[in-house]
Amino acid sequence: MKKIISIILLFACSTMFYNCSDDAYNEKYEDPTKVSEVSVEKLMTGVFLRSKDFSLAGYYRYFAYDNLFMGKYCQTFGAYTGAGMWNPGFLPYANEAFEKFYRALTDYKLLEKFYNEMTDTEKADNEAYYWAAKVHVLDYFTAVLDVYGDLPWTDACKIALTGDPNDISAHYDKAEDSYKMILNETKTANERFAAMSKPSLFGSQDFINEGDFMKWRRYANSIRLRVALRVSTQGALSADGQAAIKEILGNPSNYPLVETNDQNIQIWNRGTGELNQEGGGGFDWGSCRLASGAMINRMLSKGSYDESKEGSGTWTKGIDDPRLPLLFCMAVPSGKVVNATNGIIPTVYRGTNPTMSVEFQSSLSSGAGFSWVREYGFFWKNKKWDHQLFSAAELWFIKAEAYQRGWVDGDAKAAFKRAVSESIKFYYKYQKNRSDTETSDVSNRQHYVINPEEPTDEEIEAFGEARWEAPINDMFPYKDKIDAIITQKWINLGIIFVREAWNDLRRTGYPSGLVFPTDPGATISNVPLRWRYPDKERTYNKYYNEVADKDTYYTKLFWAK
Repeated sequence: MKKIISIILLFACSTMFYNCSDDAYNEKYEDPTKVSEVSVEKLMTGVFLRSKDFSLAGYYRYFAYDNLFMGKYCQTFGAYTGAGMWNPGFLPYANEAFEKFYRALTDYKLLEKFYNEMTDTEKADNEAYYWAAKVHVLDYFTAVLDVYGDLPWTDACKIALTGDPNDISAHYDKAEDSYKMILNETKTANERFAAMSKPSLFGSQDFINEGDFMKWRRYANSIRLRVALRVSTQGALSADGQAAIKEILGNPSNYPLVETNDQNIQIWNRGTGELNQEGGGGFDWGSCRLASGAMINRMLSKGSYDESKEGSGTWTKGIDDPRLPLLFCMAVPSGKVVNATNGIIPTVYRGTNPTMSVEFQSSLSSGAGFSWVREYGFFWKNKKWDHQLFSAAELWFIKAEAYQRGWVDGDAKAAFKRAVSESIKFYYKYQKNRSDTETSDVSNRQHYVINPEEPTDEEIEAFGEARWEAPINDMFPYKDKIDAIITQKWINLGIIFVREAWNDLRRTGYPSGLVFPTDPGATISNVPLRWRYPDKERTYNKYYNEVADKDTYYTKLFWAK
């Protein structure tokens, strides 16, 4: 059914007006602010497109947001130390995720309004569009909630529906209420996708799951499980989270999940058009692609390169983590500049860490002393990269933690080993399927890499067994089995799904052994526990006083340890 708009609606949310006329948006469907007729199915596609900077692993995310913001705070990315070391890499991008979410929510609220005005017959014909848009926008909302805490939802974006400037501000929903709403709504989404009929146009409009209702059920249930884990270990919703985990994992026929890499929820790269983005576009800026010394230390049996430790920084097949060569290029032990004539060859893996002295760091950073995210590997500059929303490895790590904590009956060790296996196989799948290969160019150190053969099932089994029993070296021993689970999950998430690595660190305190020194005199003197609301929100939302006392970098979210 099509709905006629008699007036031009103002598209705005929370504290500011947003123009909805960007080119990518108009390529996919007609802008409701410019035409008199829109449809629910096109608004669903619009919600997906509004969310693309959250969904796609492209320039927006990898120019400072994932790497020099959350990645720096959970040490899955390296970062240069010194004055202002805990500042985000590019503040406008750190804040813009907030604004971009409310643009997507505006479109969803308009879709919801149209849907609610339909007759029961019309609703039955259009229900899939409504629930698909809701599941995806709830996924996005979760990601923003995890950064800020209390946020407008119930009253947000009213001006888009009423056109009344008095509705430009919105009250803040308590974070506890929002997480509980997400748990409830994703449960309902699974139930509705199990019962509803598929509209004829759904497959052509749905570029996330291609019209597959079972995938939408897996997506809804997996997001619910992720949120349930988030709130389960402490705080006001711990009982709710544990109950949801027990319900989902205890009833697999009713709550299908993403359990194999073939079932991953992703936006597959079509090779053309707006969704044709390679992985990690923002890595072209050198500081955005620095390898993490903390990660390398937990992937090599002798740790990140240190000239005082014999054999450190070298990778050995069958012993060290098989994912590391796919993640990073090699560095020069001396840090000397690599060029076409001096014959210096990168041979080791070395990452930065927050305790590194500025002097030592400077002596290496001008040359080739640090590893970078690998160019033309499984991820960065891979034009065949499919943009991940939820993966099988994450699912099995969640299962392992739930089993280990005793919330659900299950074999934690087996789930852990399955998670590690799915992770390694995922990495090697995209390594084999990458769009370009490296060249041995001595003037470009990014091309000094190791290309190991994919490990066999037996080798992967042995690696998972070893990592369950002990860390890869004795430098950072596990505190307990939860530490073992989160450490491997953190490595898996690494550079491709950074926000969940930061969330797990704040929720559990793991991986253990990470060090966060103070930056004396700086505005952000230590690693933040949350992010402050953007300046425009603080200035223009008249209800900001509802959250002003919580709006610090060091206010713990209710689910954080």
